[in-house]
Parts: sequence; structure tokens; C-alpha cells
Amino acid sequence: MSNFEQKEYMEIDGVKVSRKRTIVETDTHKRKEVAHEYVSHLPATSELPVVEKYMPGLLSGAIFCGHLVTDMDSIAGSIGAAELYGGTCARASEVNSETRFCLEHWGVEQPAPIEELLVSMPDAGVCLVDHQQTSQLNKAIKVERIVGVIDHHALQNSTIVTDMPIYIDIRPWGSMSTIIAHTFLTM
Repeated sequence: MSNFEQKEYMEIDGVKVSRKRTIVETDTHKRKEVAHEYVSHLPATSELPVVEKYMPGLLSGAIFCGHLVTDMDSIAGSIGAAELYGGTCARASEVNSETRFCLEHWGVEQPAPIEELLVSMPDAGVCLVDHQQTSQLNKAIKVERIVGVIDHHALQNSTIVTDMPIYIDIRPWGSMSTIIAHTFLTM
């Protein structure tokens, strides 16, 4: 037996106790030399290529639009996502009084209506923010143009269905804007 496989002896309350290494401990020790051999062939950290942080290409240049009955989370999420991914923010409907107050208070211009942007940007994809149900989708948005969904709501029976894979980021968080803020901080 190697030193590693031998029993350990210790004294507990005046009684000599032995413990044999577990199978995992024994196997780990046996493979230690192989692991060191693999590691010796890895390049030094300074030699590794610089990898850009993951940014979904589908969202670059997209129009980011929230749900009908536009509220602060859908507007803030639209503005934040457009800034983060290099797109254009839009609103699906008129904003409510709370949202209007917030935008005015912080000197932020209301995003343009989605209908106008779909016409002026005919090749842009659309990323839905703060929703993914057809019942909350502005009728001007054709499902074929949807390239992404960033949301915090549960998937339900009227969730959009697309023919092609799209970018999806759905998290059980308190708001869509929290997802965007977190992404800003971690990318």
C-alpha cells in the first residue's frame, strides 16, 4: 500500500480509531500524476487568446419593444436592452402616467412607436422585452421578425412560436430591467 491508501490513525476520547481512505480519495490520488501531465501541456494564462464576452449577434441592430399597456419596466427594459445590444428602443403603445413622469423626471425621451420603426427599419429584427405572449404583442410586429425575447414572466399558453431559433433570456426575477442591469454588470 502507498502512504495515501494506508489507514489513518487518530485518537478520540482515548480510543485509537482507524479510517481507510474512501474510493474517491484513493482514485483521485491514483490519477494525480495523469492530471499533472495534462496540466503541464496547457499554455500559460498569458498565452491564451483573448475571447470577447458573449454578445448575441441576433440582437445587434434589433428593435427592442415591450408589451401593450406600456409600463416602466417595458420602457426601461427597451431602452436598456437597446443600449446594451446596440439596437433601437421602441414602445408598443402610449406610456402610462407613472412612466411618463419617470421619463420626464430623468430627461429621457419617449421611445418612438414600434409601428414607425418597423417601417423606417424594414430589415431590423425585433426583440420582445418584458413579454412573450401574443396577447401582449403589438399587432404591427410580425412573428417572422422576432429575433429574441428577454423576459421575467412565466411561459403560458399564448407564448409566441417561431419557425427559426431565437435568442431567449427568461429568468424568474422581479423585473425585466433587473435582467438587463445584471447583464450590463457581468458582460
